[in-house]
Amino acid sequence: MYKVEFIDFERYDQYTNVGLKAIARHCPQLTNILVRSNKITDMGLLAIVEHCPHLTSISLGHRNQFSNAVLQAITRQHSQLSMYFYWEAE
Repeated sequence: MYKVEFIDFERYDQYTNVGLKAIARHCPQLTNILVRSNKITDMGLLAIVEHCPHLTSISLGHRNQFSNAVLQAITRQHSQLSMYFYWEAE
């Protein structure tokens, strides 16, 4: 296991659910993650939240496709978690 606490993928927009699952499995000490990729779905987001108990902040690009049900479940189950969505100029 790696003791990675912060990952910033803002400049890399090709990240997928498979990549987030690998990070979740190998970096359980993660506290903050910034992901710009529009290829992340509910599955990738849930993997990070479920396997990284120390997570306090997730920043996501506005093009991600997350269901309201998953976002609501995450905020109910993880009250300490801050989720940020940011918009980018085209």
